[in-house]
Amino acid sequence: MLLGLNEELERVMGEYRRNRNGTEKNSVFNMIAMSLAAGDDWYIPVEMMQDGENETDYSADRLMEKLPRLVKREVITKNGTTCLCAFTSLEKVHADEADALVTVRYPATVLLRELSQADSEKAIILNPWADDFMLNAQECMKLLSAAAAVSPSDILHLRRYSLEPRTVIDIQEILDAWDKGWNDSAEKQEKWEYLSCPIMADGRILLLFESCDRIYDGKNYLLHVDHEIRHYRVLEYAVGDDGPKQLGKYRFMLQDGIATTVLLYDGILKASVRTTGSEKETILPMVPANDDGQFKIYENVRRVVGRSDGSIAVGYYANLRDESRLPMLLFSGKGEIIGSYRSENALFCADLTLDSEEHIWFHLHPSAELVHLAPDTETVERHGVVLQDFDAMALNKDRSKLFLSFGDGGDGNVHYILSRNQNGNYTDPVLFQFPPNAKNAEKSVDPVYPCSTMKSWVCIQAGRRLYLYDINDLD
Repeated sequence: MLLGLNEELERVMGEYRRNRNGTEKNSVFNMIAMSLAAGDDWYIPVEMMQDGENETDYSADRLMEKLPRLVKREVITKNGTTCLCAFTSLEKVHADEADALVTVRYPATVLLRELSQADSEKAIILNPWADDFMLNAQECMKLLSAAAAVSPSDILHLRRYSLEPRTVIDIQEILDAWDKGWNDSAEKQEKWEYLSCPIMADGRILLLFESCDRIYDGKNYLLHVDHEIRHYRVLEYAVGDDGPKQLGKYRFMLQDGIATTVLLYDGILKASVRTTGSEKETILPMVPANDDGQFKIYENVRRVVGRSDGSIAVGYYANLRDESRLPMLLFSGKGEIIGSYRSENALFCADLTLDSEEHIWFHLHPSAELVHLAPDTETVERHGVVLQDFDAMALNKDRSKLFLSFGDGGDGNVHYILSRNQNGNYTDPVLFQFPPNAKNAEKSVDPVYPCSTMKSWVCIQAGRRLYLYDINDLD
């Protein structure tokens, strides 16, 4: 849901109600103007027209141009004044069960314009059960003029999208259960570390954990690490309406190698493996193990994404396989190169993801555009984007909304939602609110860089919890 300045407006109105002086009243007027400029919605109590009635049976101030057959409900104040009313949020709607209010979400600018243009002396009262701030038609006109004069840059950082996560996964709870390993007879405590949360093309989530054993060698107390044996565990989840459901668990080990990510396709768990001391990566089937199914994806790998047909798209920091410096390659499930993108100017692929049709989208640095590649048709489209240097992105189903994540050196990150305009470019950045307002949210913990994305799914880590969102829920 897109939020504007309603929360701040409610705070300022509360200050006015407690003090009732001119300074606070001016602050309320200024905040209402900002709220109008931000495109906020208010909640309007309404009634349905009775059978046989039409617009001529009601005064103009009670009609709603965007909602025919509904009219604004009137309230009577403590001093007996009859007026209209609106609520800045549903939390402000308080009414007895016997007289429950039916409200509709309505643009605040449209509401005030309707009142200012009506031939009536009727006023509107905001949050009548709490703050009792009344506006007449003349004041509505002044507020609309003030809102039109507000610079968009003044409200850019105040607007935001808010979503409740589809599910929350507690990493620490998993690790605590592994104090003695998966085998109950294990004698020594194992130290496991959460690494990442790759999301598959069908929405399944893989949690990747690692534990490292070091084998030392040397003489006369001058020891050095001779080998590193890394143990990996992978938990497979599906997320439904009832939360996460564990579908499977896998384990494998590597000697003198590092698994940078994992993929699960057709029951085969594959890992992108980099040998210790090397930048070259290889896709290796780990469960079941199959050396014949391995293939190299070259070096300087930044992002590996698996499609539902088993093909794998790879974005590179800088692919030095040849002088072309290809920033993106598409491999078949057997390792053949079946697609690529060539750019003479790109330094690296900043991020790569799939859309709902599993077309490949990636952002090349430096540039002010997204590249949209449909592998089956080899169609290439370019879309402008007003923000650059992001490190994760996701697209809703109809590609009208673009999620971007920006890291800041590993201490947390910030997220934006951009909207696609009629020219196909992504503009109008609005902050994506995190943490959520959920009861189990870690409000004092910054999100961890980087987040995981795939299609419309976004997984953000904060503290020892993972929060999974679906950008389609913005609609």
